[in-house]
Amino acid sequence: MPDTNRFLNSKYMDEKSGNIDDATADTRDHWEEEIAFLEARLNGEQGDIDADDKASCEEALKIARENLSSLS
Repeated sequence: MPDTNRFLNSKYMDEKSGNIDDATADTRDHWEEEIAFLEARLNGEQGDIDADDKASCEEALKIARENLSSLS
């Protein structure tokens, strides 16, 4: 079995995702949604953002992009 992503966990290997390919697709969808949310937050589409929240969102976005790219 190929090395699985460290973020591919039981949350995605549920009754809907009985195999690794389906679980990977579910995980990819999750990170794409997370990236879209964080980008919208940083672009002010969800209201004002203070400096601390901005820094947290930037770090989370970096991690989410890394996680998504590790699925390729």
